[in-house]
Amino acid sequence: MPSTHSAPKELAMEVAADYSELACMRDSIRNWLKSCGAEHGVDEILLVAHEILANAIEHGSDGEDGGIRLSMQWKKLPECRITVHDTGPATETPQAVAAEESAESGRGLSIVEAIAYSWGVTRQRTGHSVWATLRCPSAA
Repeated sequence: MPSTHSAPKELAMEVAADYSELACMRDSIRNWLKSCGAEHGVDEILLVAHEILANAIEHGSDGEDGGIRLSMQWKKLPECRITVHDTGPATETPQAVAAEESAESGRGLSIVEAIAYSWGVTRQRTGHSVWATLRCPSAA
């Protein structure tokens, strides 16, 4: 049964543009989801957040401050929205592409597209915000 205590329904984090930060980020998100009472869909939320963050680290870091902002909102449906803002050059809009079968990367946003209820990209003055909304099943 979902937790009934009052937990923060929003999470905001600054993440360094460094792959080594991803494990710490996943732990923070997992703990936050637990405090929100999430029981189902946690692995999917973690996977989508990981893929969007990894994409921002790979393609969205400007190399100067390299800061990436993650924000998440837990809604009542239950629904979870993940937003990652990077500070990289806004010259190319992130998009899901079909990676070659032998490619070692290039599937991240395709994974997001397959799992998320909806997702998209918003261009900002500096960088992009990539967001995804997931609808998590309730306990049966």
